[in-house]
Amino acid sequence: MKKVILLFIIAFGAVHLRAQNINPEFDYVPGPEKKAPKENKEHDHNGVTYVGVHRSDWCVEVNATGGFLMQKISGNDPAANYTNALNKNISNPEYKKGLSRGLDIQLDHFFGTNREFGVGTGIMYMRQHGELTMNNFHVEYQSTDFFGNTFRQVLTTNGQIKESVRTSNLNIPLLFKYRTRISEKVGFTADAGILFNVHEENHYKVNSSIDYEAIYQYTGAEGSVKTVYDNSPVPAAADLLITKEQYLSNHSNASIQDYFNTLRSDGYNVGLAVTPKNKKGDVSYNGGSLGIFIRPAVSISLSPVMTLNLGLYYLHQNFSHDAVPNYRLTNKLGEYNSMMNNVTNASNNSWV
Repeated sequence: MKKVILLFIIAFGAVHLRAQNINPEFDYVPGPEKKAPKENKEHDHNGVTYVGVHRSDWCVEVNATGGFLMQKISGNDPAANYTNALNKNISNPEYKKGLSRGLDIQLDHFFGTNREFGVGTGIMYMRQHGELTMNNFHVEYQSTDFFGNTFRQVLTTNGQIKESVRTSNLNIPLLFKYRTRISEKVGFTADAGILFNVHEENHYKVNSSIDYEAIYQYTGAEGSVKTVYDNSPVPAAADLLITKEQYLSNHSNASIQDYFNTLRSDGYNVGLAVTPKNKKGDVSYNGGSLGIFIRPAVSISLSPVMTLNLGLYYLHQNFSHDAVPNYRLTNKLGEYNSMMNNVTNASNNSWV
């Protein structure tokens, strides 16, 4: 049922219900004399005359919108805070499969002889969802283990990192409005103006796993051996390699998890296909951003006090965000820091 409703909203783009106050010029006025009703005439731009009810200065709108969402993400280098990083292979985050639904309530005021032009404001709530993905993530960097030894940490995601993102977006619109009649029952309306964002919050759920491998290089004479960071892209032949590749070259695949689990229980920061301990979280972007909103529609008169509008819309809005200082996607086993925490700007475009 939810899918049917969503498809209906997307198909029609924007649906408006407009209620107007009625103040006809031919209302009955008590008095000693009975006056004939005065005919109220309204003209369209082609000079065609329509006889009917006088359009109100004020009206209230309830609008439902639904469509597609595209988001362009930019942020800091994901490897910038990994010490002495080597062999980086990190792709840019991408936002996909975006959909947007919204509801807004407006108070409008129209002016002029024919009440064709006006302004409106109110409150607009948008509920959006999509997927934030990163196709590749591999980095090798200098780290310190549980025992205080310096070593090379190797991080590699198993396939694509995917965050399912649900966004709550609250705006105050300030719109210029136009309306005109094509016939007694059919007309045209258009809204255009700005949106002032009050609040934007993202709720994410991550689906990924990460391999944590290690490379140790030893130096010093017997009795004073210590570990150092091997900063060569290709590890030295004498290095201790705690990697899948090294293990499988000498052992069977069946025992590889036991090998890594044993070292992990001994305090080494290694493990295969480790999933995040906390798979859900919230990230808020900075409020106060401005956007633009355009919504043309065909209006159908349902009664003297109610109009149904069917049309399209386009929304553009930029959001800024203060990236988390010293951001790392992960460091210790099971840690996960959402890709959105490293975003500095998100450019949203929604339409149908």
